[in-house]
Amino acid sequence: MMMKHDTRAARILSEARQTVERLRAEETLFTVNNVEPVEDWRMRRPAEEPPRRERGLDTAPAPPDASVRALLAEEREFNVHLMAEVMAETLAKAADEVAQVRRELERQDARHAVELAECRVATAELRAELAQSQAARGLAALAPKTIN
Repeated sequence: MMMKHDTRAARILSEARQTVERLRAEETLFTVNNVEPVEDWRMRRPAEEPPRRERGLDTAPAPPDASVRALLAEEREFNVHLMAEVMAETLAKAADEVAQVRRELERQDARHAVELAECRVATAELRAELAQSQAARGLAALAPKTIN
């Protein structure tokens, strides 16, 4: 059994030596020819293709004639006027809404002023009743607090 392993190891060693000898021979061949394997491969490959051009129209578009330019100018002017009208309408609606909100605020302001006046009158009446009640019981009158 030992013999079998020894012959197998000897065979592997022999193959490795042969491979090393072959590689050394190839190396000397390339060194003699002064050509490295990579350079040799590059010399044998085909030349690079030139960059591809974008496919496009063979002719340039014709410049617009006078009638087309006039129509485009008229359309631009129409669009400007249309936008001005739309903006004017929008601003008018916004101004109306602002005026409506102001009127509502003024109305609520007036209502709150009336309610405040009523509260002050009611407070004065309650203070007068409190002073009468304290006087009837013989207590000293409390200094009235003012509410603004």
